[in-house]
Amino acid sequence: MRYLLCISVVLALAACGQQTTANNTQQATDTVAPAVPDKKEMSVDSLFTNSDAEKILGEPAHMTEGGTSVKNDTTVYNATYTANAIDAKTNKTGNIYFMFERYGKEQTAHDLYEYFRKANEANGINVLDGIGDEAYFHTDGQNFYFIMARRGAKMIRMKVNKLTSKTSKEEFMAVAKNIVSKF
Repeated sequence: MRYLLCISVVLALAACGQQTTANNTQQATDTVAPAVPDKKEMSVDSLFTNSDAEKILGEPAHMTEGGTSVKNDTTVYNATYTANAIDAKTNKTGNIYFMFERYGKEQTAHDLYEYFRKANEANGINVLDGIGDEAYFHTDGQNFYFIMARRGAKMIRMKVNKLTSKTSKEEFMAVAKNIVSKF
């Protein structure tokens, strides 16, 4: 139950456009990213598409929620995709939540990543190599997949909620790796 609470906190913080840092004193050597995102990042659709959601969910899906918020030097994009039908084998309708965050300083993104990694560590995370500067995967094996990945001052969070017989862990990992390679 604790891991679900931690994941809920992750999603709530990103949706609210808030930022948390473990160290409020930033060093002068921090990399500063512009507060305004690159043109290719102006839309959630340019990073995470309906096609990506359908690959992961394993069936047709549609966007049910999406938006952008900017607060101080942090820009947050989010989208939710929902499968078009209930899976007959599991009687569940899969959802995927996607968030992209761009922080003004790389250290801020790293500190936030570390905060959530440590909070979920006791619940069985798997640290991933080859996806950005740092990434981890978390699942309970029955209900959700979650990945958080950071590269520089940018970070993604993806969560499949309500795993079905059609959900693809392989596609989930491949899509995350592809997105992070774009920043």
